[in-house]
Amino acid sequence: MARLRMSMYFAALKEALEKHGLLDAKEKIWNMDETGLCLTAKPPKVMSRKGNVHKS
Repeated sequence: MARLRMSMYFAALKEALEKHGLLDAKEKIWNMDETGLCLTAKPPKVMSRKGNVHKS
């Protein structure tokens, strides 16, 4: 059942992308959720005590 649902989902997604001319325009597809849309890749500033260093 799960495999059938996945196939149906991706078939509907492909149909929608073709309908709106987005299949070959991937730069026009954005990833958003209920929290909003981040327009910058710049990380937020974090304040800490002087001398503390943590890099990931």
